[in-house]
Amino acid sequence: MQDKDVIDRISALTHASLAENMPFRLFRRASIRRRAEQGHNIGFDAPVPFFPSIPDAEAWRDVTFLVHDPNYIGHYFHFIEIFLALHAFHRTYLPDAAVGRIVFTSRNWTNPAQNNIQQELLSAIYPNAEVMTPADMTDVDLTNVVLIDRTLAMTRINKFLEPVLPIAGAWTGGLADVLFRHVAALPKPPPAPGENRRALYVKRKPPRCLSDPLEAELLRALKEGGIQVDVVDYAELPWHEQVRRTAGYDLLVGVHGNGMTNLLWLPPHGAVLEIFPAGAHHYDYQILAELKGHAYFGVEGRPDGFVFREHSRHGDAFGHGADNNKEIAEISWSAVARFIDAAHGQ
Repeated sequence: MQDKDVIDRISALTHASLAENMPFRLFRRASIRRRAEQGHNIGFDAPVPFFPSIPDAEAWRDVTFLVHDPNYIGHYFHFIEIFLALHAFHRTYLPDAAVGRIVFTSRNWTNPAQNNIQQELLSAIYPNAEVMTPADMTDVDLTNVVLIDRTLAMTRINKFLEPVLPIAGAWTGGLADVLFRHVAALPKPPPAPGENRRALYVKRKPPRCLSDPLEAELLRALKEGGIQVDVVDYAELPWHEQVRRTAGYDLLVGVHGNGMTNLLWLPPHGAVLEIFPAGAHHYDYQILAELKGHAYFGVEGRPDGFVFREHSRHGDAFGHGADNNKEIAEISWSAVARFIDAAHGQ
């Protein structure tokens, strides 16, 4: 049975009392089986015809999370999505259950080029959980299983976290606090009246980046607006240093991309300016900003390109693909001015 067939079967047998749009399914028992046709990944089955509702599962005192995301799990932002959703589900619905195992069905669940961020996040929040991956897994039977699967999320805007926002928002700030303590980060207090705000500008390599003249002009405009700007290349920093560095600033500014995931490590009063190429607009980092309660501004790379409406998402994201992975040479300066005003509490 191929992975898609498994997912289709699980979806068809889902218990109706579990929120249909969320990417979770509950099983009293499930099994992991290696199959030759799946290469380095693994298959899984949940053949027992008992699919408990959340109230049925509240008596569970131990739980296994089964993470199925074969295409995106090794990517920093997309792993964070799964991680936030997993943690929010656990804390909201099964707070008395210990997480004994976290099982990944895809071998590429971690990315060594990202300083093994995934492993460090899991060890910080679930230090007693056994992490199982296809690299070292044999056939195994599981009980009290929560499946989390990207393909099960039903959204209005084709973004995985969107249906999880009602529960994830309650736990993201506390999760960040735990990670601050884990890496010995000291979040910056809110600036005093008259004190300059501090911003990190996220440096990106071509092709999706600001042109050199626009980058210089933007940094100058921020400084003239009373904002102290420092430049960071997150790709050159280990993850714990990314967290510590970001926690010391009020603002994060950058072009849409993986580095903007670090907005999660801004202090609670933080604000975000995200810049998109012309013809592109995505909600990924807007959603993360909402989960942390940060003010957020999204700007498309054209003179009239202020595309964000605060805490609203209208229509699907657009502009993925090579055609929009390009240098940005223009920007809406009125939008930048609005961001500066918001940064100063105006």
